[in-house]
Amino acid sequence: MAQREVYILIAAAVLIGGAVTIGLLASRSMQGVLPGEGPGEGGEVVAEEPTGFTEEVPQKAEETAPEEVIQVVTNPERSESLGVYTVVATRNGYSPSQLVVTEGNIVRLQFLADGGAYDIFIPAMNVYLSAEADEEVLTSFRVPQSGTYTFGCRDFCPWGKEISGELVVKPR
Repeated sequence: MAQREVYILIAAAVLIGGAVTIGLLASRSMQGVLPGEGPGEGGEVVAEEPTGFTEEVPQKAEETAPEEVIQVVTNPERSESLGVYTVVATRNGYSPSQLVVTEGNIVRLQFLADGGAYDIFIPAMNVYLSAEADEEVLTSFRVPQSGTYTFGCRDFCPWGKEISGELVVKPR
């Protein structure tokens, strides 16, 4: 093999290796949302480091009354329920901006975008929902431990501001 052909093969190998490396780095940075792997209907798991959690629970936090309660038997020795809660997003924020639930229960979140496209992101639970104007999306998830989980908009915030709220989980 001639020396010229060897140089061409080495150059081609370097170019291919560089292209593969760039492709891997680009795909890794675009993995923010993995559709279809969510915890429930319309839910998506977000592949980011969990943040927005503190073990503190406000002492005067009163449990939010769910719109509907469904008893769930996943363990015969433990009483659990699925509470249905609706959170509405508008340009003025989330309503309600605070949900208070009990540790270990299952939350059925109905998210409604009123008047525009909005989203809700609970990073510490890897829960992300987005909805077009006047659309409702649903997901369910178990609240793993007591504490305060912040939520907010990530991709579809009202123009010029961010909106946020908190999910307070009281100990059982």
